[in-house]
Amino acid sequence: MEHSPRFTPRLTPDTEVGGFVAEAVEFGVVSQGETEQEALAALDEAVALFLDDES
Repeated sequence: MEHSPRFTPRLTPDTEVGGFVAEAVEFGVVSQGETEQEALAALDEAVALFLDDES
């Protein structure tokens, strides 16, 4: 799954619990997932909710 072009994702391995942490740099929105793809999908959803809440 490709991320939305609305933001720049930053993926970081979570060394404490495993998986990945994904951050939308422009919005400061953060999410996580067991794989890179899951983390990006969760981040897309979190950003969509964030933007919906802003409008």
